[in-house]
Amino acid sequence: MFYYYYFKQLYDQDRPDLDQRVLDMMSEKFKDMANSPWQTTWEEFSGGSKAHCYGMYPAYFLSAFVLGVRLEGPASSRHLLIDPRLGNLTRAKGTVVTEFGPVPVSWSRIQDRMTFEFTVPKGVSATLRLPGGRGRAKLVLDNQSIEANGPISKPLSIQLKAGRHEGSIVQHPLLNG
Repeated sequence: MFYYYYFKQLYDQDRPDLDQRVLDMMSEKFKDMANSPWQTTWEEFSGGSKAHCYGMYPAYFLSAFVLGVRLEGPASSRHLLIDPRLGNLTRAKGTVVTEFGPVPVSWSRIQDRMTFEFTVPKGVSATLRLPGGRGRAKLVLDNQSIEANGPISKPLSIQLKAGRHEGSIVQHPLLNG
């Protein structure tokens, strides 16, 4: 269980290098489990029970941080945070089961362009949090273009209502203001 708390602390730092460290550790430490024909999670990386809950926590971090869908605030607020942390991955796709129902989500990144689509469940709001970059950014969300005024070095947050959303963000590193 040490790694659950360690991963949580690394993600709480909100730093891309530490997000990548978590992905690297998952790839290395959980490789034998992922490649096992048993399709179970284990008590230890290389021993112990081969059907144990202690090995399940990467599923939470992959859903909540890589796909980026997690509860924001108390459940009574009916609000989700959608905040992908892809590390060096070029794509991620899945369905995150939330307190309010499933949230299908997909992310794809090629060079300085990230495309996405997801669905916020009915009766729920969300904050879309996209990573900052080295220069200006152009966001297209639900067929509407949003040009950022000035350099975007911090994450960009947008409030969304329920429904299907799609778009892209392009970082322009040569257009620093």
